[in-house]
Amino acid sequence: MHNRRTPPAGEGVELVISWGLGGDSTAHLVKMLEDPAAHGVDLARTMVLHELTGSEWPTTRAHAEQFVLPLLCEHRVRLVQVSRAMRELIAERAWLTVFLLPAYAPDLNPVEWVWAHVKRSLANLAVVALDRLEALVRNRLKRLQYRPGTLDGFIAGTGLTLDDPASP
Repeated sequence: MHNRRTPPAGEGVELVISWGLGGDSTAHLVKMLEDPAAHGVDLARTMVLHELTGSEWPTTRAHAEQFVLPLLCEHRVRLVQVSRAMRELIAERAWLTVFLLPAYAPDLNPVEWVWAHVKRSLANLAVVALDRLEALVRNRLKRLQYRPGTLDGFIAGTGLTLDDPASP
């Protein structure tokens, strides 16, 4: 059974996206939802599969429900939760295209940009004690607090937006 807003699960599906619920996988999925043309995706013919293993952080599930699920609903993308056994069923369907989202995509994670920036500023330093290194890292992070343009650049570099999704 399906609701009026979403087509039946298998009807007209040409692309299946495997969503791992991780930060990088979620960032990539959101980019695809916000600009499907840039990724060559026809959302009307797309299905998102995800698998809950039970080991997810509670906040991960809450954020997925608060931010990603409304986007899926807004774009009328079908969402299907699967078990590991479903992988075999997907493999048996040659007509189905499955998109595996990256497990690790540092270019989509602004925190990676922050650490790269901090590490570059420490690259040519020789530190003799761990507490001195800690003080230097804290100093570099503190400096970033007063450079909002740099922090905004890290977020802009991912191509993601900070806008809250519209309520379904």
